[in-house]
Amino acid sequence: MTTFGKICEGNDTYMCDSCNKTFKAREIKLEKAATNINILTHITPFKFIDKNGIVITSNMGAKEGDKILVCPYCNEAHPFGMDII
Repeated sequence: MTTFGKICEGNDTYMCDSCNKTFKAREIKLEKAATNINILTHITPFKFIDKNGIVITSNMGAKEGDKILVCPYCNEAHPFGMDII
């Protein structure tokens, strides 16, 4: 299993779909995920970081303690992950 800490150790550059700014994984903010999200589609799963820092991909909503990825510049939440460029 991949942890968010392990991803932050890498040198990959990510891009926000909203503001188009680029940044390293260690700059990504993590915020509490809403636990009342229902399945939107079976094709595009949600990305969460669980309470142990493990990256979770799921078609189900977040569990208590899960976090979601947020752009460090525009504060836009990215429930489906971020693009590596």
